[in-house]
Amino acid sequence: MGQIAQRISRIFNSKPVACHLYVTEQCNLHCEYCTEFDNKIPHPPLAKVKQWIDKIHELGCMRIGIQGGEPLKHPDIVEIVRYIKSKKMGCSMSSNAFLLTDELLQGLEAAGLDSI
Repeated sequence: MGQIAQRISRIFNSKPVACHLYVTEQCNLHCEYCTEFDNKIPHPPLAKVKQWIDKIHELGCMRIGIQGGEPLKHPDIVEIVRYIKSKKMGCSMSSNAFLLTDELLQGLEAAGLDSI
């Protein structure tokens, strides 16, 4: 089914279009207004994140927005993006981008990240 037909079919069903997946609670910043981080909580292992992605895919979701804390702190962030894209889902990421390096940017691009 083409992307346009897939989008049109969403008018007639109740499957989720998009979801937010928190891949870490950790953040490299300590903004006074933010309550979305806890640097004491370890990153979920890649195997667990893949289980979550599998379930989201099973539910029929078309797009995953990767969240955190700061998603770039997760050591397997490129593989997480690659895995989402292997499921033919869209993938975006919310980030403060302070941890973004040329190497990491190239990895995310090669993995198929749609937007950051």
